[in-house]
Amino acid sequence: MQANLAAELASGDILGLVVVVGTSSQQVIAIDVFDDDDTVRWEHADLHTGPLSAVTIAATPDGPLVVSSGVDGIVHFCDVATGAPRFAPLEAFR
Repeated sequence: MQANLAAELASGDILGLVVVVGTSSQQVIAIDVFDDDDTVRWEHADLHTGPLSAVTIAATPDGPLVVSSGVDGIVHFCDVATGAPRFAPLEAFR
């Protein structure tokens, strides 16, 4: 199984694994795990005005989506590959 995954990655047939994390300093960071140097694909340091409460990746018909929320009550929706906003932020609560 691992050899097949490595061969597919080397051929460029599939994208590498991207891990998205939220930090205690309100950052949302996407990291390419299969790169030799664990390249940071993108990061947002200014999405939320307070601590993050959740960061997750959701499957959508248009592709994977990063959804983050913070204690500021705002939910952000970003493209996994680029970090670009996919939808306007949503005010979930205050």
